[in-house]
Amino acid sequence: MTKSFYTLTEQHTLKSEGQQLSRAVRALALGAALIATATAHAGSFVLAYTDGQLGQSYTNLQAYYQNLSAVGLGSAYALSKAGTVDASGVTSTTNSIVTFATSVPLPMYPTVSDYSNSYGGFDPAISKAIINSPTLSAGAMANLVALTKSKGFAGVDLDFEGVQPADKAAYWAFVLALATSLHANGMKLIVSVPAKTSDNAPDHLNGYDYTALGAPVDYFQLMTYDQVGPGWSSTGFNSSIWPGPESGLNWQKALLSHAVTRVPANKMLAGLPSYGYDYSTSKTVYWSAYARTIADHNATAHLDAVSAM
Repeated sequence: MTKSFYTLTEQHTLKSEGQQLSRAVRALALGAALIATATAHAGSFVLAYTDGQLGQSYTNLQAYYQNLSAVGLGSAYALSKAGTVDASGVTSTTNSIVTFATSVPLPMYPTVSDYSNSYGGFDPAISKAIINSPTLSAGAMANLVALTKSKGFAGVDLDFEGVQPADKAAYWAFVLALATSLHANGMKLIVSVPAKTSDNAPDHLNGYDYTALGAPVDYFQLMTYDQVGPGWSSTGFNSSIWPGPESGLNWQKALLSHAVTRVPANKMLAGLPSYGYDYSTSKTVYWSAYARTIADHNATAHLDAVSAM
């Protein structure tokens, strides 16, 4: 039914401690053990996210690239309120990742978000400014096409996470126009979208119309991770299961079951995280540290039957 993606990073950047993830590094924290089992089967599409802020991400890419269909490039690019591309996240490791992916070769999709360092997270003002202005929209699209051409990218992964409910129609129009522009240049569009349980729940995500957004894009990347975590889910949407699973199987199935009624299943990318949270410290625990954390606390690992975690 679904496709899948992983990340090759061992760490990630948070909007602030204990909150949802910052630009581009959404699946997070993949260690060698998991990626080694993530072999692309016939007919599947495995997209792994890399991060030029982390040397280990490049090391993992070199080791496991043969298991992948494509590479996502995180923490490198964002859009400003003026529609210009902010490349301040590009590092020497980023350039090495791009060079290696090109040489293999693997298609590469840079994640371009509305994340702002000055704002400290995904800034609603960025998407609002761009998608509600024909001039800024046209400029942003031209800049994204120019970026993909100049770097030889396969397309763009659009990660606008600050879209407000009032801007639903404007966001769809922007995605449609961007997809059209990229397709005209032989490139593809991935749209990364927050997970919802229904069309109108939770209501703060009503800016994301699954049916409309899914029609023009090549891949619809559903953020099926961070179900529960310290700092954002102790109250509200998932408070009844706090603390709880990072991405429970029952939760994933519910989200994907809804999504595929709105978006063709052959476009769906299901996010698979490989990290969790230490609820006593609100710190993230990465795949490579799981065994050490269990041993440090003399704990016993077990599988929860409902969440499969």
